Order: sequence, then C-alpha cells, then structure tokens
Amino acid sequence: MCWRGEPAHNCGICEKCLRTMVALEMAGTLDACTTLPRTLDIQALRDVHMPGEPERDAMRSVAADATSRGRHDIVEAIEDGLRRYADTPNARSGGPSSVPSSQVSYARNPARTRGPTRQTP
Repeated sequence: MCWRGEPAHNCGICEKCLRTMVALEMAGTLDACTTLPRTLDIQALRDVHMPGEPERDAMRSVAADATSRGRHDIVEAIEDGLRRYADTPNARSGGPSSVPSSQVSYARNPARTRGPTRQTP
C-alpha cells in the first residue's frame, strides 16, 4: 500500500499509512496488522504532510468517521494537521494558516466529487 515503504512493509508515517492505521485502529485490528506499526502515533497524525486536496479530503473523511466513533483524540490531531492547509495564500505550499478549527469541515465537498457540468445548446 505504501509508496515509501520497502516491499512487504509500510513506512507507517506517510499520509496514506496513517490514514490506513486510523481505519484499522477504529476497527480494533491495528495490533493484528503485521506490515504497519501496531500502535497509532497521534503526534505523527498531527504532523503528517498532506500535500494535495485529495489527501486532505481523505483525512476529512477519516475525521468524520472518527467523530462518529467518539475518537476525539484522532479528530483533534487531524484537525490540527488540516489547519495548516486551510484555503489561504500559503495553502499550496503547506504553510501555516490562521483558520480556526471550527471552520474546518469534515464532510466531503459535493461540488468537488462531481465532474464538470456540460451546457447543452
């Protein structure tokens, strides 16, 4: 699964690995996974690099799931990480943001999931 890890092993620190680890943690099966670290590092989740909107959207989806499962530690870590990438002039470079956490949305934006609309004559 990991693009950074060695064959048959995942790095456990990239966005994709951490997102998978959160899903496994919430399912109660992370400790049984042999190709990822067996415990979720909340600070690593808070600090993970999310270079593009697809990665941030995926993390928002994970945060929504964590919210529904009462995993506030996971939600807070993801929220802290997403705050760095809010829509500001620095967003493309991954710079800091001053957007309050109350303005970070965990629902996927429906407009981004639809393809372009076509106008008919």
